Amino acid sequence: MPEVSDNCAHCGVSIDGETFYEVRREESTETVHVCESCEDRHGVWRSGAMLYDCQNCGLTVLGDVQYINDCDAICSICIQGSAFWCGHCDTYHFDTDGCDCDCNDHHVEDSSSRRIIHDYGYRPEFRFYDEGEISSKARPGVAYLGLELELEFPNGDERGGAVAVHDHDPDEARLWLTHDGSLEDGFEVTSQPMTLKAWRAWGDPFAAVLGTLSESGGRAWSRRSAGIHVHLSRSAFANSAHLARFLLLFSTNEPAVVAFAGRRSSFASFEGLREERRYRWTDGGQWVKGGAVVAKAAKGERRCSSNHSDAINLSNSETIEVRVFRSSLAVGRVFANLELIDAALNYTRGLTYQQVTTGALEWSRFRSWVEGWGGYPYLVHCLSGNSFQVGTMSGTFNQIGEL
Repeated sequence: MPEVSDNCAHCGVSIDGETFYEVRREESTETVHVCESCEDRHGVWRSGAMLYDCQNCGLTVLGDVQYINDCDAICSICIQGSAFWCGHCDTYHFDTDGCDCDCNDHHVEDSSSRRIIHDYGYRPEFRFYDEGEISSKARPGVAYLGLELELEFPNGDERGGAVAVHDHDPDEARLWLTHDGSLEDGFEVTSQPMTLKAWRAWGDPFAAVLGTLSESGGRAWSRRSAGIHVHLSRSAFANSAHLARFLLLFSTNEPAVVAFAGRRSSFASFEGLREERRYRWTDGGQWVKGGAVVAKAAKGERRCSSNHSDAINLSNSETIEVRVFRSSLAVGRVFANLELIDAALNYTRGLTYQQVTTGALEWSRFRSWVEGWGGYPYLVHCLSGNSFQVGTMSGTFNQIGEL
């Protein structure tokens, strides 16, 4: 191989005058250089990326995600160009005739032959909703909340549920559906990013969507494999120390967070957030305890080698993903989760080092602040131990069982 004056795109070490290898960076398709050591260690995650050989096109790829098809690594370009995902046999296929579970039966289309349940990883053009305003890019400092809600259909009629959701939003202006291999006879409902005000303004139509899913046989709260994930825009944080305080609020109150969320799951592990080491505040120069992920976030590392199954996943470049919540079709429960994220963001924004070290991150202090704030009714209702019903926004506080 030739020599080059450069740094390894995978591990960052200098390869000035050393042997290097040319690979393709997955998200940009540009050609980058990696060192001989990284080339020899295919399949090792480092800094949120993995080096692997695509078994379809044959190129060596440096990418964020490894797609698996019968244990073969497939790059995203090949996936997007010629493959489809089957949520029933939990894999990608390049030939519909090659699927043992007859995937064609699970392809739900509308009258224009457009897919209603998309492949895993599908992303439309993003629209950022604020109160009365829609933009193509996130505005700095604004807290956008994106929802991923998983559900299953024990009666096997996911097709009927998908069509029902599509009838509410045929242009996918707010919501779209994707297959998820962790679900059995189900799918994931994903939203465009919206501020809490925009969510509230759209509350009744969203409640109608969830009610339709329930009437179609969809179940969420009673399904152990289903969860709710909330994405929060990174640009909403004032700085890296603000993000660290947000993470500490969750990591130091694990029992309370689990009780509020309604589940403890291997898909939302607190292990990476638990107290393990000490770090220095980037904006105060003081030492405070925190987990390994928290430490890296405090140093300003945007992609902290966080695991996708962490309780708070930091591997996304534009958002953080809070994965702790049990899934529900009760709109009040969903709004309580959204309000928790918004409240945690606002509460931790102005905390000082002295306040943190004197107990400001204790759950009881946070709860008192939420109750005194007056702007989070669903969160207060849930913190008080009450449940919600599936239905309209106005009737959601009735204390009945959730689905």
